[in-house]
Amino acid sequence: MDTTKLKKPSERVALRREVSVHYTLKHRNVVEVLEVFERSGYIFIVMELLEGGDLFNHIVENGKLEEDRARAIFVQMLNAIWYCHANSVVHRDLKLENFLIDKNGK
Repeated sequence: MDTTKLKKPSERVALRREVSVHYTLKHRNVVEVLEVFERSGYIFIVMELLEGGDLFNHIVENGKLEEDRARAIFVQMLNAIWYCHANSVVHRDLKLENFLIDKNGK
């Protein structure tokens, strides 16, 4: 992420805070941040790889989910959101594009 495009100092502070908060989250349904480092005006965030992409594109490409599969994914979503809320973290941008799935569609 190019930090030189952040105009206000408060934007840089907010970005660093968001990254540090995400770094502390450890839950099987939350993408793990493995490492964070800064070089030459860029912040690099190394995260767990989920090869299945996001849920929105998965649905666009494969059609609607079967009820049992949708239920299982929804439970995982709720578990992740509950964990974040229990740790005083609020996502503020919940949408299908922000839910990632593994290569098996889970």
